[in-house]
Amino acid sequence: MYSPDTLHRLNNTEVAKKRKAAGRKDTHCECCGETATKVLPVYNPADAVRGVKGAYCTIEVCDNCYEDQKFLEDDEYFYCDDCGELFITHHSWDNLVCNLEEGRFCHACAAKRIEPLTLDEIIEQLKNEKTESWKRINAVPGKDEVWTGEYSGYSDFSGHTSFRTIVAEIREKAKAEGWAKKKLYPVISQTYQFSAVLSIFA
Repeated sequence: MYSPDTLHRLNNTEVAKKRKAAGRKDTHCECCGETATKVLPVYNPADAVRGVKGAYCTIEVCDNCYEDQKFLEDDEYFYCDDCGELFITHHSWDNLVCNLEEGRFCHACAAKRIEPLTLDEIIEQLKNEKTESWKRINAVPGKDEVWTGEYSGYSDFSGHTSFRTIVAEIREKAKAEGWAKKKLYPVISQTYQFSAVLSIFA
């Protein structure tokens, strides 16, 4: 079953095809309803680290709304403070923006800015439930995912998992697979309504 976001993208793509085939140019600005003069490609922040090419969707705006950046007001889109491309902020429940002290970034640009941690540092963070340094990035380019697991702090949620359980699982896997001494990159690879998927890359 498709999420509303995916249906929007598929519909947007089909509308663009039909419009091009019909030679229609009388499109309206999605912000104010006036005649649109620009078509802006919008990307998914996670696509670059997943090897997915092409825009997620497009938005059509007039000159005034483009200059005033009216399309940013509802926080549906954002500009990456590094590459400057326009991105969606959410996909269903998943918040796709990577917020760092320097600004808001797509996943590819954010991945260049995160610092590696030791296994002991990661374990200590999880024990103390302090995972602020774990950023919302689908994957770390050039690194292998060595562990992933879903966490939920809601005790009545079917996917509820304690940090204690996660710590034990990570330790066991690191010892068995020999990556305990490597530089590790912990990230939040997915977010849902009541849970988040944590991943470690090495």
